[in-house]
Amino acid sequence: NRIKIVLLGGLLNDTNEYGRKVIETALQLNQESGQEIFEVFPVNFVDESVYRDRIAQTSVILNLLNMDQYKYGKFCSGMAECIAYRLPGIYPASYDILEELDNASLKYTGPDDLAGLIEKLLNNREVLDTLNANAKENALAFSMENYKQYFLDFMKNSLS
Repeated sequence: NRIKIVLLGGLLNDTNEYGRKVIETALQLNQESGQEIFEVFPVNFVDESVYRDRIAQTSVILNLLNMDQYKYGKFCSGMAECIAYRLPGIYPASYDILEELDNASLKYTGPDDLAGLIEKLLNNREVLDTLNANAKENALAFSMENYKQYFLDFMKNSLS
């Protein structure tokens, strides 16, 4: 019944109050629960081999997008990781995720709401199991096999 959430990388800069508040809340949840639910890396860069190892231990990917500073469209790297590793994701409520990932995603409005979502996952394993099953199914929709004919048709039409 253990849940593991890894926060890879550290604060982007010394003035990142949003990130600091989320990390403080995560560490507070660790203390209150008596478990290491969150593993927080205190560095800005995590080596790729360490990253893969930590993702393999993760139950859900927490996407800490500060929407005041995130202005780059609809697809974040965390969403790509949810697809690649077939894991559910947690996103800010104001972030538009791909429709195909809706049933494997939770949304939060701030650090306190995020804490409530994590407590929900801790207290109701069925919620996490459902999110995980949906994430595995959703990831298949993005497989190369499913896109093969699309790419072949695109190339054929582009070259003719």
